[in-house]
Amino acid sequence: MKQLRVLNHLCLLVFFCSSVIMTSCNNQGGAHDGTAGDALLKKAASLGLEGKALELFPKAEAGDVQAQIDLADCYFNAIGCKSDTLEAFNWAKKAADQGNCYALTMVGVFYSNGFGTVKNDSLAKESYQKAFDIAKSLAEKEDAQGVGTLGTLCLHGVDGVVAQDVERGISLLKKAAQLGDIRAMNSLINKYNELQDYDMMVKYTKDAAAKGGVLGIYRLGVFYREGTGLPMDTTMAVEFFKKAAQQGLAMAKHSLAVCYEDGAGGLPQDYGKAVRLYQEAVKQGCNEAKNNLGLCYLNGKGVPQDYEKAVQLFQEVANKNPEAKCNLGICYKDGKGVPQDYEKAVQLFQESASQGCVNAIYGLAICYESGRGVPLDLITAAKLYQLAASYGHEGAREALKDYGL
Repeated sequence: MKQLRVLNHLCLLVFFCSSVIMTSCNNQGGAHDGTAGDALLKKAASLGLEGKALELFPKAEAGDVQAQIDLADCYFNAIGCKSDTLEAFNWAKKAADQGNCYALTMVGVFYSNGFGTVKNDSLAKESYQKAFDIAKSLAEKEDAQGVGTLGTLCLHGVDGVVAQDVERGISLLKKAAQLGDIRAMNSLINKYNELQDYDMMVKYTKDAAAKGGVLGIYRLGVFYREGTGLPMDTTMAVEFFKKAAQQGLAMAKHSLAVCYEDGAGGLPQDYGKAVRLYQEAVKQGCNEAKNNLGLCYLNGKGVPQDYEKAVQLFQEVANKNPEAKCNLGICYKDGKGVPQDYEKAVQLFQESASQGCVNAIYGLAICYESGRGVPLDLITAAKLYQLAASYGHEGAREALKDYGL
């Protein structure tokens, strides 16, 4: 259905929101004295907040609308805190209740997707309508966030509220970006990525990063690491990962940990630092970090080798992370941390491979080649090796030499 498709698409905008203080649609509130501020900082620290989330919490608690929105972003994206959609919804709702158009759009996303609250399309539509009405009025006054919110809603469209108009949406978002709205920049980044216009994508990413947007900073690191729209440069990637990690972004900590584990980007290979960063990211709910930490325990890198601990970590995220599911399959195949069970290994490899995991395709090929967990089938094994090799798997390429391929 169109409405559900539109609302699910809008949720991507929440994920790429940026936690920085920007011009609000409404007046800010919540001035507080130093004693109260100190007490709020202590409360924030007791909640395990750090970086950007720690900075925002006292302001949000005191009623600052923009801080409430930005703290919602932090909880949604695990920036200086654990990923928590319930907290994200609660803070966005507080800002929405004060009539902030962007917060109302966020609340609409949460209601339409059931993030941190019960899914309710009626309340979602009501929230989107309020956001549209306020944004339309503010846009006439050249308010950056009003223009940006209107652009976001036009870009995607919401049934019964505003018809989808991509051209107008992009035009409004560009105008909002010129006015300094980082969220508009992030929406443009997403759209240009979809259009595969990497020059424009990088332009707005740089703009967002220059204004201190932590997700923009992190994304620049990813672009340099992967050579997307920018020359591949792991040293530059590391610098941006460090900056984003300092603000508490879990994914940045994970990416930086990978660089320490590999000794990439001019960093010394340091398994101990990698493990510590993985552990920090795991506490914030980063599934990728949990999988990689599991591999550290499986291989005894940076921590004492512990198969049971590795299995536990893989099991916790197997349903969310194809790589973790594959690694759990390896444990069953080799009998590490669990009783050896080839059939269970094959099942996990098949599920992971269907989700695009190249290592799982390779593991499945090994099972067919050896007849473990499945009937011996060299033809199927060769096809799977070829498929894995086509994605650049070195082990699969070596295996194909035995087949004369």
